[in-house]
Formats: sequence, structure tokens, C-alpha cells
Amino acid sequence: MEFVKKAIERDTSIDLETMSAVSKIIEDVRQRKDEALWEYTERFDGSTRRLENLGLRVTPEEIQEAYKEVDPASIKDMAQAAMNILAFAEAQKMSMQEVHDFSPKKGIYLGHRIIPIDSCLCYVPGGNYPLYSTALMLIIPAKEAGVGRVIACSPVEKGTNRINPKTLVAMDIAGADEIYAIGGTQAIAAAAYGTESIEPVDLIVGPGNKYVAEAKRQCYGQVGIDFVAGPSEVLIIADGSGSPEIVAADLLAQAEHDVNAKSILIAVNDTSVKSKVERSERIRSDKEDYDESNTDGANAGDLNNDIELNIENNKKAEDFAHAVMDAVEKELESLATVDIARVSWENNGEVLIAESFDEAIEYSNKLAPEHLELNMVPETPDINKVGLSGESFEDNSYSEKVEYLMNKLRNYGSLFIGQNTAEVFGDYASGPNHTLPTVRASRYTGGLWVGTFLKTCAYQYMTDEGSEEIAPVVRRLAEGEGLSGHALAAKLREK
Repeated sequence: MEFVKKAIERDTSIDLETMSAVSKIIEDVRQRKDEALWEYTERFDGSTRRLENLGLRVTPEEIQEAYKEVDPASIKDMAQAAMNILAFAEAQKMSMQEVHDFSPKKGIYLGHRIIPIDSCLCYVPGGNYPLYSTALMLIIPAKEAGVGRVIACSPVEKGTNRINPKTLVAMDIAGADEIYAIGGTQAIAAAAYGTESIEPVDLIVGPGNKYVAEAKRQCYGQVGIDFVAGPSEVLIIADGSGSPEIVAADLLAQAEHDVNAKSILIAVNDTSVKSKVERSERIRSDKEDYDESNTDGANAGDLNNDIELNIENNKKAEDFAHAVMDAVEKELESLATVDIARVSWENNGEVLIAESFDEAIEYSNKLAPEHLELNMVPETPDINKVGLSGESFEDNSYSEKVEYLMNKLRNYGSLFIGQNTAEVFGDYASGPNHTLPTVRASRYTGGLWVGTFLKTCAYQYMTDEGSEEIAPVVRRLAEGEGLSGHALAAKLREK
């Protein structure tokens, strides 16, 4: 793997200052409850709600007023996005099946139920931009899962008494049961431990800044969480068939999130997927060691052709990588979020050249990115379907690449296949969730989905025959571990 552009080293030391600040706020909210909430929301966000005799909870009248301030076209777009998110959440829920009356042995019956949690907080960040799309992504799957009480929190716009109107409308479209105008560590603490105004919940989901992330980490155990999210990430694996301008735009779409966001491009040299190992070994072999006595002139010519082809591919990949970097610089000139995006790209952006898809795959699986794009364009423009379900494809080369990559890529939050499939589509409206694991967490978890709000709980029951047969086995196992109480409980069921 060759670096064309490398990111600066990140400080990975533990942020003791943030940990301490968050810990103090959590303890203060536990002790002083609503009074602490008011003080922090006024100090950090400049909230005027208390001065204007408004409570922490948003009223129905405020929600209706928000609808008046949002243009109808935006409301229609949010509703369309909500329909896609709901449809996919429904499909995911249908894929989960309960198990009833499974019998491993006569008289023993096992099963599991799928049960929604009772309550959750969906945390919607404020910060630099009103992330109303996050309200849809969090609340809709929670409601589809059947969560009994779904509350939403978001900070007020700085120095005002209100949540951003679009965020408020999105929360309502998604179906939040309660909405509170608070954010930050104090909101997480209130949801975890409860105050006079806010009953505690069982699960907290949603992204946020480093203080929100640390608060979720510290409250875990008292309450469940989805995961601790870090800065946004995208990795794009490109075969060079796509548009450098589109790849650049996708890189910047992540860079504008945060100065700590990470945008990475891997341009691939050898994009074939057949006989890759054989070709790679031949290309890498030293020409002097090549045994011409066992190889006819035609095969020797093939080897030379392979070496020349590899050099040519390398040039194409390098040219594509530089074209993308040039496009990034050009697009930054007109980007409204240039102040954030440029710092992010210059500090954290990376461009690499991979010898093969296999090398790119290995790098990607180790990195475990939040968003993973496969920037490839089929030779047949009207191809409209890729996947692993065995359909016939008009462009065999493209379908082979897709299938090869999908079978080998294992660690990612969400995968976007082909240049038509923009990562930003997933951010807003296509259906799968945009709340995804970062900082390599996709090695052990997927993104938020309807199953995040569901518990799989096992049950069992036994007849007299089943109980009598298993009791002596369990008694002996318990005696072997020295747990006499366990052994007694089993023995009393022996006949």
C-alpha cells in the first residue's frame, strides 16, 4: 500500500479533562436534578426557556408553531425520507423470528421471545448544523420496534428558547412521545438517572460531541447505549472507472461534518478478480529467477505483458488519485463549509494506492470504517441490480467485482455499492440507518437498527419426564463445581 497523501498523527491519549468535566455534570444532575439541568442549559446553550416561563418539555403548541416556520417542500421531503426509513425498519423486524417449543430432548421445551424495551432516549445533536435527519433515523426504528415510551432531546438554538424548527418537525413526524429542549451531558444524565421533569429511560441512542459520547460511556450500566460514537469516517475504494469529481464530493461530504472527520480514498491498480493470486505471484517474481527452460516464448511474453500491464495500471490508479485530489481543492473553493472541511481534509484526509482489490480489502477490514463506498461504474450503463442472489448481469465484469468485494469485506458500518449509490443518500433518505459505529467499532457491532430496541429473551419449560431426566445431570455438574445449593435444587427434582 502506497500513500499519496497521509494524515497527521492523531492524539489517542485519554482525555482526562473531558472525563472529569462530564463526571461532575452527571453527579450534579443526579443530586440537584431539574435545577442542575436549567443551570447547564442556560450556561452552555444560552437557553431562555426558564426566563419565558417555558418548561424543559416542548409543548404541542411549540410543535405546531414549528410546522408554520418550515417550508412545505422540506416537510414533504422529510415525510418521504421517513417512509423509506420506516419501510426498511419494517423489513428488518420481519427478518427476526421468535422460537417456540424447540425440543432438544423429550420433555424439554425451549424458545425465545423478541420483546421491545420499555423506554428510550433518542438524542439529536444541535451544534454546527440542525441534524433533523438524525431525529428520523433514531425515532422511527424505535417506534417500529414497539418501544412504549420514546423521548427525544436536542439543545436549543444558541441564545433562544427553542429547538431548531426543522428538528422539531422531524421529531414529530417520526413519532416521539416526549420532546425536551436540553442537550449535552446534562441530557444524557437526566435520561439515565431521572429528574423531576424527566423519567429515566432504559436505553440511550444517538450521536453527539465528545461530551455526549463520554456521558454515554459513563452512564452505561445504569442505562443501555447503542455505542460510543466518534468523528465521522468514510473510506472509498475506487477502481478508476468513476468520476474524480464525484469521489472528491463524497470525501468532502464527510470532511464537512467535523474538523476531526476522516476521509480516505484507496485507488486500486489491478482491478481484476480472476486468477488474482496467480497473476500477482507472476508479476512480483524476479525476472532473473524466471525459469525460461520450463517456459516457452509465449508464456515469457505473457509475463512481460503482465508486468507492463501492472505498470500501466499503477499509472492509471495514480493519475486517478491525483485527479481526485485536484477535484477536492477545486470543490473546496466554492464549499460553504470550507472552514471545517479544509481543516478536516488537510489534517485527516488520506489517499492510497493499492496493488489489488485484496490489498484494499485487507486495509479496509483492519480500519473498519463507518461508511464504506465502492466507487465503480459498470460498462453497461443501464445495469440496475447487483448482489449475491444469483441474478444474471449484463456486465459480468462489474458483477464479479461486486460479488468478490461483498464476500470479502467484513467490517463496516454501512456499504454503498457503485457510483450511483452516494453515501449521502444513506445519510438522509434511502432507508438504512445513518447512526453507525466509528473508530473501528464495526469490528464487533453493526449500526443502529430496529433490533437495537428489541431484546431476545429465552424461556424454557419441562414436563415431569424432562425434569427427572435432566436433574441428575445438573446435580453432578453442580457438585463438580462445588456449588451445593445448585446441586440441592436439582436433587430435589429427582424421583
